[in-house]
Amino acid sequence: MSVEGENSDLHLGYKSNMTLKVAFPSGTTPSVTITISASSTKLAMALGDTNMARRGGNIIYLRYGFYYIVLSSTKSSGFYTILGGNFTLENVDNSGSSTNYEDSVVDVETEAYVTSIDSITEGEQYVVRFTAYNNGVSIWNRDVTYTMRTAIMDPPKTPEVFVTFPDTSDLERGMMARISVDLWMPLPNPDIVVTVQSLQSELRVLRLSVSAVGDNFNFLMKLDKYVVKGVVCDETVTGNDTLELVFPTHLANLDAYSPTPVSSKDLIQLESLVYMDLTSLAGATFPLDFTIYVDNSVLWTKTFQFTSKAPVTIPVASNMKMLPNNKNVAVGRPFSMDLNLTFPEFGVFQINVTVKSVVRGKSGKAGVMMKDITVQLTGSNILCHSVKMHFSKTGQSKVQNVMVAVIGVTNLGSQLPSPNEDKNWLVLRASAIPVPGYTEIGDTNSMDISSGPRNVSEEVDVTSIETFDQNLVYVVDFYHKDSMACISENQTFEILVNITTERNKSPGSLFVQFPVDETPFSVHEYKIVHVGENLLPCFQSIQLDGSLDKFTVYNDGSLGNVTLEFPLFCNKEDPLRASTVLADQLTIRVVMGIRNDIQVEGSTAGFSVLVKSSGLLQNVLATLDIIIEKMTFFEKLSMVHGIEILKTDFDVTQFVSNCEVTYSKDSLNYQSTNLQFETENATHVVYNLEDRPLSTNIGLVPVSPNSTSCCVAHKFLVKNLEEGFEVFNDINGTITSNMISVFDSKNDTCVKLPVIGQTPPILWMRINTSMIWGLAPSAFQLTVIGQGISCNKHNNVTLLQVLFPISSPMIGFQGDMTYCQLSDDLVSHSNNDGPSRCTYQCPCVGPHCSEVLVFFATAYSNIEWNLCELFANNI
Repeated sequence: MSVEGENSDLHLGYKSNMTLKVAFPSGTTPSVTITISASSTKLAMALGDTNMARRGGNIIYLRYGFYYIVLSSTKSSGFYTILGGNFTLENVDNSGSSTNYEDSVVDVETEAYVTSIDSITEGEQYVVRFTAYNNGVSIWNRDVTYTMRTAIMDPPKTPEVFVTFPDTSDLERGMMARISVDLWMPLPNPDIVVTVQSLQSELRVLRLSVSAVGDNFNFLMKLDKYVVKGVVCDETVTGNDTLELVFPTHLANLDAYSPTPVSSKDLIQLESLVYMDLTSLAGATFPLDFTIYVDNSVLWTKTFQFTSKAPVTIPVASNMKMLPNNKNVAVGRPFSMDLNLTFPEFGVFQINVTVKSVVRGKSGKAGVMMKDITVQLTGSNILCHSVKMHFSKTGQSKVQNVMVAVIGVTNLGSQLPSPNEDKNWLVLRASAIPVPGYTEIGDTNSMDISSGPRNVSEEVDVTSIETFDQNLVYVVDFYHKDSMACISENQTFEILVNITTERNKSPGSLFVQFPVDETPFSVHEYKIVHVGENLLPCFQSIQLDGSLDKFTVYNDGSLGNVTLEFPLFCNKEDPLRASTVLADQLTIRVVMGIRNDIQVEGSTAGFSVLVKSSGLLQNVLATLDIIIEKMTFFEKLSMVHGIEILKTDFDVTQFVSNCEVTYSKDSLNYQSTNLQFETENATHVVYNLEDRPLSTNIGLVPVSPNSTSCCVAHKFLVKNLEEGFEVFNDINGTITSNMISVFDSKNDTCVKLPVIGQTPPILWMRINTSMIWGLAPSAFQLTVIGQGISCNKHNNVTLLQVLFPISSPMIGFQGDMTYCQLSDDLVSHSNNDGPSRCTYQCPCVGPHCSEVLVFFATAYSNIEWNLCELFANNI
């Protein structure tokens, strides 16, 4: 073995070439390893490229390789400092056919260069050491000595920059441009920084990189480290205003001091990608500065001008093909198909891929539900990708058999040359499920895929049916934001219907109906607002728009009998992701109101939801009781003396302060009356009404607006006054109906009394004291209030008499009776148009106190007199 090299003086940045000659004997030599150490003491020298340069004619076969040792601090920098390494020659077969020495020799060339003169003294000597081993035994060594010089030599050459990209150019919105700048860098140890800066936000910088280098950098420079990306893979392609590429400070040109001129061997090719944003104004010009700094000074700078243009290129996939897929599928079981799409080498693309399924030979019937499409794999040039899906159906089908995927792709192209290698592809996986009831064993479903002018088709055969789970138990709950489930006329009430399913169980088809049974409620609005992640594998997106639902439309546009059909319903948990109960739930928001096409009384009614499936243990019927805040209507004028309230969680005492009763006789003029606590038991509370109003409609309302404290289940307590008194000779009941108002405890509701010439000409009333006033069977007093009446038993104008029976029972107005006594101290006569008041004591006993008779008569026809009030109380 021998080494041919340069025993010379070396300065910083100088390189020395050496050739190691290894002679082999005839026959086969299994292995020879030569270790090469660039600097045995201080870090002053490093190795460059080491390779086999020549083999003699006798060497008919060998294997070789260089395994180098890199200074650890430079491994991530992209420019290696190689301290040494092992050059291995294996299975060297020497035929021995020639006796010429050179024919049995293998030449190994290596190079060493000065990396640092720190801690070096002038004239200090360094060696590059070679050692050969055969089967681990040292068989030869040699040192090549160099004398180190510390003087810094001026470089004999200067950098040059070449660019072919035009100063001004057009760039379509949504497209990219590649700018290439060739830097010929002959300096021995340059500090290089490159910046690319867009001066306006519409032009974005996506990448700055080194795409190629010359021989003087090639072996030590790892180009995959020389790339800066500013791309954010989001809804749209976004880059940076500025990207900066900083080269390592120990970068070295290994042949800087050769006498040859600067050339492509000194090349560092810089490349930048820029992107014209979709928001840019067509016709506007956007500048871009490209600057190279060397040793903290500007070596070269240039401004490129890009003019935005409206897109004229319609992106399409350059190739599309189906990959091998399973063609036998089962009803209810998901399957998938893989599709390979190839894109042009460089650009930002957005294409549509449509997948449509129909059953062959069944008039285009839909039998397979399209579920989703995802990107499975991409070539290395595809930096960003996105998928947005839209679903639809054909004809009257309830299966979403059409899926349109909008595929967004950012293809930055190769940073480094890659001949004969396709890096511009991605693999899409389309998932689908044959739906029970819509396709069956023996069907062939065609899966037609198209993108622009390209299309492919795949057929799948239904050969089996998935077994669905049975005896499942689902739970339906209701939620609402109000403190009470309460609804008023002309208002709506919002609830959430929550269906909790069983995990990893699939019932097959499922139906949800609401409201069911006879109900006063109708649906104003409804929407599925939550689909748990475990329910998504079988959930159709088109369910969300209500296009598959059935319902009845009422005259006011509200809905009834709403039915949601889920052709396939399942719960499948992702085994790689733990989930909570929310993942098992389906939630429907329902806004309801009171139907206006039927008569609804104030009461409590149920809103029911029914969940049906053959896979459930039993159908699930859940009901939410809702209190209806509505006026109560009576067919006839009625006296309301109290209200009975279902005892719930409310303050019995505070209720009288928060709530009151409003009522009307004519549905036009309303009055209010207060509540008075009466009785309370385990289930109900009873309040009396202060005024005991006569009304045709009445309601419980809050004293202050927006209070829900009066939203309680209640029933008004009504007395049928017409059954509590009788008017003599009232043939058609008109007088009886009018007389009800004299029992309303109000002096201003008066009834005209009869005069001579009318039929009947008198008013004779028989009144049940218990039914009208709730009196006990004991003595009582009766007060008569009227206008134009006299308390005297006989006078010249009018007659008023009050009597009670002394025989029982009375037949009509026949029987024994006696007069009640006028209480002189309780008599008041009005001297004007105001009312007079007469009070009579009736000293009856026991059952004789159950009735009182009142008689009014006059001998004149031209007077006006009125009865305003009758009321009685026990004494």
